[in-house]
Amino acid sequence: MIEDSKFVKSIEAKSGGKSGTYWTVTWQDDKHDNIFNNEWLPILESAQENNRLVHFGKEKHGQYYNIVSLELASETQPPKETGSDPKYTPRKDAVAENIRENMEWKQQHIERSFWINQLGEMIRAKDIDLSTPHGKLLRSWYYAEMFRVLDIKIE
Repeated sequence: MIEDSKFVKSIEAKSGGKSGTYWTVTWQDDKHDNIFNNEWLPILESAQENNRLVHFGKEKHGQYYNIVSLELASETQPPKETGSDPKYTPRKDAVAENIRENMEWKQQHIERSFWINQLGEMIRAKDIDLSTPHGKLLRSWYYAEMFRVLDIKIE
């Protein structure tokens, strides 16, 4: 028998073919085990709610290790600090706002690149008179934009 002690991260109900309903316990180290005994569910829920350590024993049955004994240990886990959680998950509205801003930025750049491309076509087709000050300005602006987009530095 293998004995271990861990803190409970989550408990999820599952339904299997032959075994019926069982639960998957995810430990704080992101490993998980299956629980088939209904009597252990309140112990696990209490351990999760109160940050209590669970001591359990596992034995191999066929290809899998199943938990055969389970009890609450006396040790508790210190409460998590709210400001230093490394697995920060942004709020859904913040994610939606970020996506919206990125889409607006992308749309603006698509429109800008379309007009830059059109200007380049007009310059190449000689639809713009490059001998006028206006034509020279448009050509200079077009080349400056192309150098910026292609990240070419003129020294």
